[in-house]
Amino acid sequence: MEAANRAAFNNLGSSTGIDVVSDFPMPKFVDREKNIRFKYFVYRKICMLKISLGFVVMPGGLGTIDELFEVLSFIQVYNTKKVPVVLVGTEFWSGLIEWLIHVKDNYGYIAKDELTTYIQTDNPKEIAAIFNSFYRDKIPSLNF
Repeated sequence: MEAANRAAFNNLGSSTGIDVVSDFPMPKFVDREKNIRFKYFVYRKICMLKISLGFVVMPGGLGTIDELFEVLSFIQVYNTKKVPVVLVGTEFWSGLIEWLIHVKDNYGYIAKDELTTYIQTDNPKEIAAIFNSFYRDKIPSLNF
């Protein structure tokens, strides 16, 4: 999340933070008046899923992978509105994608269409085009 907040900050844009109250200070690249803090992590995740119009997932650690799978699971299991899910860093994500395909092909725990929920790219213009195309004929609406 810092990457998006930092990019907005560095380009005189605005960003909203959705974080958990902890011993860590509020992220410095988030607009102070737009920061939303939660006491419990689970509520943060639900809010993030409900208010987001799409997801651009940058390389990250276990927290990033956890949130990626949460998004993909909500879209699949809870019939959450389908929105763009873009994985940035094709080399970074390639091992995980190969593993998902292996699980689908060899164990059947993942349905074929579940692996079409996301798009991989390293091109910022393609990311913008994905969102523009997705929302071209739609009025964005929230999941609640």
